[in-house]
Amino acid sequence: MARFLNVPVAYFFEGVGVDQEDFVESDSERSVYDFLAYAEGGELAEAFSRIRSANCRRKLLELVKALSE
Repeated sequence: MARFLNVPVAYFFEGVGVDQEDFVESDSERSVYDFLAYAEGGELAEAFSRIRSANCRRKLLELVKALSE
């Protein structure tokens, strides 16, 4: 939908952050919501899903985890 409308995924979540408790059921869902609330998060998710190599996806995850510490 975002690609069709030529808008970032975060566009659909603008202004939703205040009452996210109403529709987010678990910590993992909350993490996904928070991630997609950033334009970069949506772009990263889209690019990540195009990586065919499971090994490359795993290495990228390890890099992101290391950078977040």
